[in-house]
Amino acid sequence: MTYADLLTGALALGLLGYLGIIVLVYRRTRDPGMTTILLLASYWTVLGAFPILATKRLDNGVNYTYMEDRLFTIVVDGAYTETLAAYLLFLVLTALVTLLLSRDASRNTPIRAGWDRLNADFSHVTMICVVTAITAAKVVIVLLLLRASGETGLSLYAATRTVKGDAAGLLRIYQYLNILSSYSLSAGLALWLGYRGTPTMRRSTRAFVWAGYGLLGALVFAENALLGNRAVPLIVMAAAATGWIRWGFLRASRARRGPMLLRFTALTLAGLVVLGTIGVSRGGSLTSPAAVAEAMVTNVSKIGNVVGQVVGSSEMVASHMSLYGVIREENLVHDAWSANSYGTYADLVQAPEDQVFTVHYVAAWWLRTGPLGVILAAVSFALALILLQRISWRPRSLWAASFALPAAVLPAAGAPVILMRSGPEALRAVFVELVVLPGLVCGVCLLAGRSRNSRKAVHAREPALFTASQGELHVNRTH
Repeated sequence: MTYADLLTGALALGLLGYLGIIVLVYRRTRDPGMTTILLLASYWTVLGAFPILATKRLDNGVNYTYMEDRLFTIVVDGAYTETLAAYLLFLVLTALVTLLLSRDASRNTPIRAGWDRLNADFSHVTMICVVTAITAAKVVIVLLLLRASGETGLSLYAATRTVKGDAAGLLRIYQYLNILSSYSLSAGLALWLGYRGTPTMRRSTRAFVWAGYGLLGALVFAENALLGNRAVPLIVMAAAATGWIRWGFLRASRARRGPMLLRFTALTLAGLVVLGTIGVSRGGSLTSPAAVAEAMVTNVSKIGNVVGQVVGSSEMVASHMSLYGVIREENLVHDAWSANSYGTYADLVQAPEDQVFTVHYVAAWWLRTGPLGVILAAVSFALALILLQRISWRPRSLWAASFALPAAVLPAAGAPVILMRSGPEALRAVFVELVVLPGLVCGVCLLAGRSRNSRKAVHAREPALFTASQGELHVNRTH
């Protein structure tokens, strides 16, 4: 038995303990979104250790992963043991703080009534129209970015991540429009899948909403597949799943849950195939939309490559090994006020300019404060989760409901995607991108829905002033 085997066993036991705390968190909160956040946090934190440790068992540890060839070599030594211990401490402490400070859903029965009222007031037609308008503007910018990237000879994936000059401004505009359209659409879709509208909704309206969400959702996947972006599709799928579980599955009878769970499992597997296909169909010589589409059609049939991309993604390995790159630097000078964790880390490990990688949240805190960063990272991450839960707790007023809806579903994958791959400077992005911006669009939809309901209520209360009978006009006398 090698030292790598011992670390693998210890890591597995630590993860079992972490999963046990997650179960307690779910029993207390009944929040599938928060549970998903904690589960995905382990993906970018410690799951990358398993492929690394597996390679170190071979040929006396001289086998390396792709990211080690590009960044730095990992040796299974004291520094790596410290890395694993710090990561496990981060996960366990985050889950414990969340467990202690989260609200107990079993003691707050009025929550369901608040969501029922929000659903009754929400205008899905308005959501589809607003997102369609934003998407139209976004498509124009994407075409401009593609034309600019075609001149450089880079793949579409690389060209949209290394944009410079005038095109950099276009990329920033596109990113904000993508947040407004994709994340707002996700919030509306999550509510729709959970409630399927209202009992009084017309059949034609229901068909329009299904078609609108279906077409716009397919467009989100298509454009992000074109640019090799897996983060947005993951956030969209996780938000939709969270809404469906929260407002649909958990409220269903036991007899209905079996078939619903089978369909959900099938859709989840299909979603993972899509993410894996995007992962293996980007970069290289894919400099045109046609080349990307051809690569995706070819790769989707290579299920082994797709599964390998999902299970052994280089992004997962890179985020995990980032803390080791910090710990191994004996003469590290901490910069508590660093504004760019990625840039600071890239300079520290002398990363190649053409290599895209991720920096773990703990590593970013360690760059600033040393070992104390593990505790600061765990507490700040847990407090962010608690604040998101408080925002989504009771959707009462129009504006509270506007921000409660995205806060209830979007952080499921959005919070770990943003924070686990960056530093404390990304805390602002969590609330701006996952709550504020989509919340503004949701507010417009709620305002339109309440205005519609008010007009219906007024119309229902108005007495009929005239009635036609046998071709004569009669005046109704009301008392």
